[in-house]
Amino acid sequence: MAYRIRLQSTGHSFESHPRESILHAGLNAGLNLTHSCENGSCGECRARLLQGNIQAIKHSDFMLTELERADNQFLMCCHQALSDCCIEAAEVNDPADIPEQRLFGKIGRVEQLNDQVVEFSVRLQRSKGLKFLAGQSVSLFFDGMRPKSLPMANCPCDSSRLRFQLRRRDDAFSEFVFNTLKKGREVIVAGPQGDFTLDEESDRSLLFVAWESGFAPISSLIDHAISQNPDRRIRLIWLGETASSHYLENQCRAWRDALDDFDYQLVKTNGLIAQGFYSTIQQVLKQSMPIDAWDLYMTVPPSVQYAACQLFCEAGLPATQIKVALMQHA
Repeated sequence: MAYRIRLQSTGHSFESHPRESILHAGLNAGLNLTHSCENGSCGECRARLLQGNIQAIKHSDFMLTELERADNQFLMCCHQALSDCCIEAAEVNDPADIPEQRLFGKIGRVEQLNDQVVEFSVRLQRSKGLKFLAGQSVSLFFDGMRPKSLPMANCPCDSSRLRFQLRRRDDAFSEFVFNTLKKGREVIVAGPQGDFTLDEESDRSLLFVAWESGFAPISSLIDHAISQNPDRRIRLIWLGETASSHYLENQCRAWRDALDDFDYQLVKTNGLIAQGFYSTIQQVLKQSMPIDAWDLYMTVPPSVQYAACQLFCEAGLPATQIKVALMQHA
């Protein structure tokens, strides 16, 4: 049976199943619980048990002091619930509260999704995971290369294996990734950066508009939103110049098949960025009234940002419910 875990400070709660760590249960429920290594090495997921019973399920290299243990402190990554519990634990929902980190990692899988897009992963060292919020970016430092800032495609529930998607461009970094990057290559990850993150206090429906490989941070946000509330209404509009732009249509299909209130639309603009973009937005507005019932998240080229936001605002969407991430090289 599952037990209910409640956080005293925020009132947030989540279910924890047998043999599942309290940390993983909270992360899988979409809570941004403070943590790093997830394996009992760093002590950053420390919490305090206020009510209920817990049990250790794995060894911890990080040792709590006798005083801390007497205060009912424990590591969430190493304990499971044996009853409903109330705990005191830290959550992070503001990008400004996340410290700058510089972590060592190695390239994991490198997969060419089609002739124009490569996805690669970075596995961080065992004792450290990246603290970040869904939708944020990091800078990648490879020996001999200028650093490159890329958004992460994974949600924060997997903080030690980061995923990135890169569209082929006529530049040195693109050539490096497509032609040279191999599993095991060392990399430094610095960040996170950006405030293209979910409004954690809102329960409005979610409208996502992605352009080309701007799908990566949108994917992170959607996964995070689903983990918070799988019944929330979500709509995705994914635009691109060609059919190859929609390189993970199978992911969109999986969301639609698994959820009751998720739909998506793939739009091919045939190279006419502005024309295809604006006509699609007009169609979206007609289908999404009342528009102020939605929170809008867009990854768009700079050339259409202002006009796109203006169209939504003129239709009645408050500017405070719009977040935009500029995709210079999407």
